[in-house]
Amino acid sequence: MDDAERRSNAWNNAVHAEGTRAVFEQRAARLRRKILLRDFVGIAVPMLLAYLLGSEVFEPLKPYRSFAIGLLGLTALMQALLVLWSLLARWDEELAYDTNAARESYLLKEAWQKLGRGDSENLAVEYNLIGRQQSLADARDAGKGITESEKQFGLRNGLIESQRKCMCGAVPMQRKVPWRPKVECAACGGN
Repeated sequence: MDDAERRSNAWNNAVHAEGTRAVFEQRAARLRRKILLRDFVGIAVPMLLAYLLGSEVFEPLKPYRSFAIGLLGLTALMQALLVLWSLLARWDEELAYDTNAARESYLLKEAWQKLGRGDSENLAVEYNLIGRQQSLADARDAGKGITESEKQFGLRNGLIESQRKCMCGAVPMQRKVPWRPKVECAACGGN
């Protein structure tokens, strides 16, 4: 393999690394929202208990006591279900993995772009080294079950980031796949 082919492959690998980064960053954002909801509901239960205890002392709070009891029961049930779901699905571990995978993919993208620009002393050695790092990252990510729609989302983001054409010949312009694309494409979703 000559240097021109290595640089071309490096640009392709940069697109895929950006796509992987976008997928894991999106997953991490979803998990952060779920964890925030779980934590908020966890704070609501003690606040409702404090209200109930306070309603015994402060006369103006008594009329709403029955409403607070019902809300407390509903909130406690919701908290229990969210905590159970987060423990079984291992949200905290998944968030840590997704965050690390996004960071690692970003670093790999930067390294591939540097090689693509030809900013290296020994292109062949650095290409092999980064290729091994990419293989290790891909092997770890393979077990996380990336769906077809996530692959499409990732490729679309990689193409937008690098302003490259998809195999359908179009350069995607928006992060989300259009509802009714003018050009249908299984890889990027179309434009």
